[in-house]
Amino acid sequence: MYAFSPVVGRLADRIGHLPTAVAGQVVFIVSALLSGLSHGSVGMVMSGLFLLGLGRSFSLVAGSAMLSEATPAALRPGVQGTTDTAMNVVAAVGAGPAGPGPAAATRSGPGRPPLGVRSRLRRWRSR
Repeated sequence: MYAFSPVVGRLADRIGHLPTAVAGQVVFIVSALLSGLSHGSVGMVMSGLFLLGLGRSFSLVAGSAMLSEATPAALRPGVQGTTDTAMNVVAAVGAGPAGPGPAAATRSGPGRPPLGVRSRLRRWRSR
């Protein structure tokens, strides 16, 4: 995620912050498509996750630069700190149900196969 920040920062300074943020959103879309269409392919999932981090770098660097430009110098540290805190709180709140939510939706858990597997087992046993 952060490894490309210096390169992305230079790119944002060269082509502009808004085009860099838009490029980040395009990278996010490609990441979602790769991951969503992977059908269990480890290579595609890894590529999607790599692009997810790259898109986050593009968006975060460009967004932080735009925020800094729009904020008076005296207020920048507080505004940037508040924004970073809010971003991390929202990420934590969103990540919380990411594991239990899908598990509950498929009624899976420790020692229980996912719903699709159980329904196939029931059909097989009923023959």
